[in-house]
Amino acid sequence: MSNYYEHPNKFLDPQALALLTPWSEVEDIVFDESLEALEQISAQLVDDQICYVMFDANPGFGGLWLSIDTRSNSIAFAREWLQRDVEKVKKANLEYGKDWNQAAASTGLIGGLPFCNWPSDFKFPCFVDLGFNEWAHFAANEGFQEKHYDFANKYLNGNLVILFWRVIERLIQATEKFPNFYAPCLWGYCFHDDPPKIIQMTSL
Repeated sequence: MSNYYEHPNKFLDPQALALLTPWSEVEDIVFDESLEALEQISAQLVDDQICYVMFDANPGFGGLWLSIDTRSNSIAFAREWLQRDVEKVKKANLEYGKDWNQAAASTGLIGGLPFCNWPSDFKFPCFVDLGFNEWAHFAANEGFQEKHYDFANKYLNGNLVILFWRVIERLIQATEKFPNFYAPCLWGYCFHDDPPKIIQMTSL
């Protein structure tokens, strides 16, 4: 099997790299714990379904979490969010006397989605803590040259992106027979405070 991880870089400290758990092992740990969590949630849901699975990562501080959302929570959140945006734009256009030029520009403020898109608002936010403290020590390693410091974070982020793709593909296959998955179900990841990225949409 090809080695997807561990591309060497002259700006990374070999001694610091040696202290990290191999990415192939991290992948297996994240997969196993995520699968256990999805099996638990899917089995306990009553009159509801899993519709969104997301990894939320902040590796510079050792953080990685699995968040899971349900159809009922996602619809309720999206409805509330859209209604708030619509009312705001409606008042601006009809009650505050905007002219046609301002009104045309304000229509772009309505950005509702048919699902909740932020893991902090999921039904089960940060349901499983999958982080590794060693990532934080690695990112803060004083052996890195200061001007190339961000290579440490790029290394962590880049390997995690590969890991997310591989783990999500494995999870999709492993959960095919699980109950209470909505069609479509969204799978993705985000890095802390960055917009989420959907990389798979399955009809289970």
